[in-house]
Amino acid sequence: MPNQISHNALIGKLVIIGISFYDSNENLIEIFQTHGIVEKTEDSQILQIRKNDNGIFQLPFYPETIQEAPSGEYSEKSSSTIITKPDYMILWDLSVKDQEIIDKVKEFGYLI
Repeated sequence: MPNQISHNALIGKLVIIGISFYDSNENLIEIFQTHGIVEKTEDSQILQIRKNDNGIFQLPFYPETIQEAPSGEYSEKSSSTIITKPDYMILWDLSVKDQEIIDKVKEFGYLI
């Protein structure tokens, strides 16, 4: 059954984001994690997430990439930040050409 979550249901919710980067041969290059609060956007096809550093991270709204997060604590591997009781997890697998693209996605998010 497809995920039936709506864009509006995510507004104000704490999300953790995991992005796995793959090369053209489907080899895993890197896993990136971040988190934040989903903010309302004008375009319901884009999620804007406000990170702890006040930066905005953007992702396309694809319900199939979103799932409820099991209750508990999560640790971001790169920063060791502990996220307690997130509402949702957003998981993406991206095929990328080079490190420059990875760096941009890690800073600003991923928009198709």
